Amino acid sequence: MEDVRFYDYEFNLLHIEHDIISCNWTLYEKEVGSFEMHVPLASGLVPVAMKNRYLVAVQGRKQAIITGRQLGTEAVLYGRTCNWLLSRFCLPEVFDTDSLYTAGSIGAKDAQTVCRYIINRGMGQIDCFAFEENTESTFGEVYIESKGITSVLDLVSDCAGQAGCGYEVIFDVPKKQWLFRLFTGRRSDSVVSEANRNCYDIVYTEDLQSYFPGGYYEKKTESGETEFVQLASDLCGIYAWETGLRGETEAEARKDLDSHMIERQTELKTKGLLFGHDYGLNDTVRTQVKKGDFSSDMTRRVTGVHLWYEKDDAGEQPILKTEV
Repeated sequence: MEDVRFYDYEFNLLHIEHDIISCNWTLYEKEVGSFEMHVPLASGLVPVAMKNRYLVAVQGRKQAIITGRQLGTEAVLYGRTCNWLLSRFCLPEVFDTDSLYTAGSIGAKDAQTVCRYIINRGMGQIDCFAFEENTESTFGEVYIESKGITSVLDLVSDCAGQAGCGYEVIFDVPKKQWLFRLFTGRRSDSVVSEANRNCYDIVYTEDLQSYFPGGYYEKKTESGETEFVQLASDLCGIYAWETGLRGETEAEARKDLDSHMIERQTELKTKGLLFGHDYGLNDTVRTQVKKGDFSSDMTRRVTGVHLWYEKDDAGEQPILKTEV
């Protein structure tokens, strides 16, 4: 098990912990993940953690902001991945990407341009926080709307969700900077299945609570009045479920409608596949599932991963969602 290093928010190293009972991480491509670490009460980490409110834990390339402490028979530290920092800042503005583009506040409506605007407006006052441009990927257009006081986290999560990319806040010790960046995954050539003996304990889930095959969006007429435009479902009768859609054009509304799909999720434990080497967040992989008479062969996106380390055990469990 790798040591865990603890820093203050100014990148000063305060402690290196070797005597770890257990360490658990959950990482997501466009959400806030979690961290939990257990150490003996006699550990030198305990006085450091109790004395310093603002700590960052770093284990290899995994990073978390410490948000809680508990002392019992063991010392336990709880944390959230560094994306959580975005929830501490907000934009008290009413805007949408179309109006920003028309006013010249943004030069384009792609996800990276919109996220740069959000970060600069919400966190531009922080000297050690910066937006890192991704010059290797292309990001699609998004429609983001803020109707009042909205957290930076909610806005960039919405943006990444529409663009199908991931985002992360990086605690960059060498540069002594907090960095925000968008990223895209790669397509893996591996076929993950129990038959190929590279995974086990597969759990397949379907959820249609967010599913709508049709809906309505609001459109302004030339006279300034509001018109409700229907995107009709191919289904009819009791199956023609509808919802309100975001956007002011048919293209924007259809993009929002595409997000209201049946959610299909596969969780499994890997065997011989390593996170960060064989697969990563936002990667797409082909998975084969067979449960009784049901079988499925789909391309899935890696939306998250559970990682656990104990003295006698370690493992990882990717979370695969969204048919691609």
